[in-house]
Amino acid sequence: MISLIIKDGLGNQLFQYAYARYLQYLYEQEGQKEKIAINSYYIDHFDFRKASLHNFVLNDDVEFMKKKKQKNDMEIFKIRTLLANGFDIIPWKILKTSKPLGEEKFIKRSKHGVYYTYRSQTEFKTLLARKKNKYVFGFFQGEANFAPIKEIIGTEFEIKTAPSKENADMLRRIGCTESVCLHIRRGDYLDPRWKNLQICTFEYYNNAINEMLKKTVNPTFYIFSNTHDDLAWIKGNYHFTNNIDNRKLNFVYVDLGNPDYEELRLMKSCKHFIISNSTFSWWAAYLSAYKDKIVLTPERWNLSLENDVSIYLDNWIRIPTK
Repeated sequence: MISLIIKDGLGNQLFQYAYARYLQYLYEQEGQKEKIAINSYYIDHFDFRKASLHNFVLNDDVEFMKKKKQKNDMEIFKIRTLLANGFDIIPWKILKTSKPLGEEKFIKRSKHGVYYTYRSQTEFKTLLARKKNKYVFGFFQGEANFAPIKEIIGTEFEIKTAPSKENADMLRRIGCTESVCLHIRRGDYLDPRWKNLQICTFEYYNNAINEMLKKTVNPTFYIFSNTHDDLAWIKGNYHFTNNIDNRKLNFVYVDLGNPDYEELRLMKSCKHFIISNSTFSWWAAYLSAYKDKIVLTPERWNLSLENDVSIYLDNWIRIPTK
């Protein structure tokens, strides 16, 4: 069994599942059938977000762990992690004197069936463990962590929950226009603790809008953000300008009070994308089925990482943020 301990928002939950699904696939290639058991204990007790993977198709060999088993599973994971790391974890987690453990230590943990990453973006080699129970916990951001099964992931990330009437109407509206998903992440990104993620300026969005105007004929920009208050703030403070020609800028502020999976369905139904440095908008662009989609991204993703742009696909276009 592969125990997938999920955390954070939907974008990260999708990356976590994608890696666990790739791990499951690797075992299948070895003739070993593995079930993924999704454990929501961590997110239910230590996060302000909620588990949302149950709204997706996923696959037949996935189950959601019963509540009474989740805590015990977490305790076993903690013990296995300590045993797998030995004294290596002490300088980083306790003494705070070294950088997070890298690929070599990840491989060491993998031998014990513990697939635990400390960094958000990783492209570590996956080693199959000869353990009955395996544990996945971390972020695993980037296509490299599931690239061999990306077609499978695209199918399993279809949303199975039916859209509300309001969302069905918006889906039709988006489908009838040269739609551009413009995602402006606010919310927790405004917290000074996350200054490494405070990248997407007004200038970035305005630059990206004008770049999109060069590449499309009559775009309509569908603006998504965290909450109604965020959208109201954007509408009152972000005065976008067309620096290319005399076309009127067409904006639709999507303010339906949606749960995360409904919002993702609307976003990924757009034809083109101006994303923030958010895994939520990353997945919207990635899962879009439009063949000729244009994806514009900020020139940086995470200022605390050296190679932060490895998360982008090769054909995505980086836009200056100043």
